[in-house]
Amino acid sequence: MKKNVIQIGVVLTLSGVMLLSLLLVLGEVTRASNLCVEPGGGGGCFATVQSAVTAANSGDTIQVVAGTYNESVIINKQLTLLGGYDDTSLASRTPRSSILDGGGLDSVIKIIGGTTVTVDGFTIRNGNGTSNNGQGGGIDVVEVTAVIQDNLIENNVASYDPNVGGTGGGIHVISSTNTLIQENTIRHNVALSATIPMMDPFRFGSGGGINIGFDPISSVIITGNQILSNTAVYALTPGPSLGSGGGIYAGGGEEIIVDGNLIQGNKASTVGAYTQGGGILVQSLTSAIVNNNIIRQNSGSLTATARASGGGILISGTPTLTVTNNVVEQNTGAQFTPTALGGGIRIANIGEVLLAGNEIISNTAGVVVSGTNVFAGGGGLRLEGVSGTEDTAIIEDNPIAGNVAVATMTVAGPGDGHAEGGGFTSYGISTTNIINNQFNNNI
Repeated sequence: MKKNVIQIGVVLTLSGVMLLSLLLVLGEVTRASNLCVEPGGGGGCFATVQSAVTAANSGDTIQVVAGTYNESVIINKQLTLLGGYDDTSLASRTPRSSILDGGGLDSVIKIIGGTTVTVDGFTIRNGNGTSNNGQGGGIDVVEVTAVIQDNLIENNVASYDPNVGGTGGGIHVISSTNTLIQENTIRHNVALSATIPMMDPFRFGSGGGINIGFDPISSVIITGNQILSNTAVYALTPGPSLGSGGGIYAGGGEEIIVDGNLIQGNKASTVGAYTQGGGILVQSLTSAIVNNNIIRQNSGSLTATARASGGGILISGTPTLTVTNNVVEQNTGAQFTPTALGGGIRIANIGEVLLAGNEIISNTAGVVVSGTNVFAGGGGLRLEGVSGTEDTAIIEDNPIAGNVAVATMTVAGPGDGHAEGGGFTSYGISTTNIINNQFNNNI
């Protein structure tokens, strides 16, 4: 390229040379640069992350020195934010040592513009998304391709207001294509934390850890994360609430890949009417791939007054589904509920599903199932379709052991109750191929 420029320059007029020189200078001016941030500023560094973002040009990189920054940050241009630099020499990093603390006032990071934004190496904590329409207590991503990696995202709440549904306690993503969420620790976040009025309409919380929103999305990848002890709805008293996806919720888009994560100790709801997907809830996507995860000790709820579904995983309304090589163990649909469906996995209203090579071990659909008409089904796995569809399922090479459909059942007054499928129950599927699975000690 340089050779071509020299050859052309030989025949340029004086004005042409001046124009070429000006273009080269402008190219230098607009070339991406690095900005630094350190507590207190000085030495050519900004004192706050927001001031650096405001000063930056699209395409710049902002390098943030370790320390605590009590602020919320709005990003509206293409940027790379790198946290955890040990000092202003910027020679070495200890990721997650740069702390963005929202102080319970707003979402910690809002990404609302720029073709691609990267957030890498921060601790993101104490966010409150109530004033942000209950979206993304920690990080809110709107209509942007984002890379969110190697962060600690903890103790954030999407909404404290029972009149504002909470979506994405840790991370909320909506209308965004090709977003990558990888190698983060996402823990102790809540989508909705509120006292639910008993007689009011339903309140909802979705995605205690991560919420992928309803508007069209494409190819969201969630990989290599630790998603721990998040809650979709944290309520102190029983009320008409719906908790969906304690760890991860995704719905209404094109494709999601959930691969190689540890998803443990999450709850869809503490106290609620309906709960679904203690670990993962995926619904109404074109396709979903859930592979190579450890999904352990998640629960639909402590108490659900109507129904609990999918202690570990609930996937529904997704035409193409692959669930392979996961460990799904010690998950619980609900401790107290009239109806409990799928302690480990519940798959409903699907098109084609491959469920292979998963260890589905020691899950429980319901600990205590009580009421006038009660039911528990699928301690390990519950698979169901819609009458008249051409649903096809392949269930192959899965060890299914030690699962329980219901531990205790109480029918109070007129009514009946029953439990089915301690290990596996299926109905309404056009074709089900059950191949080379191992069923042991299910109740």
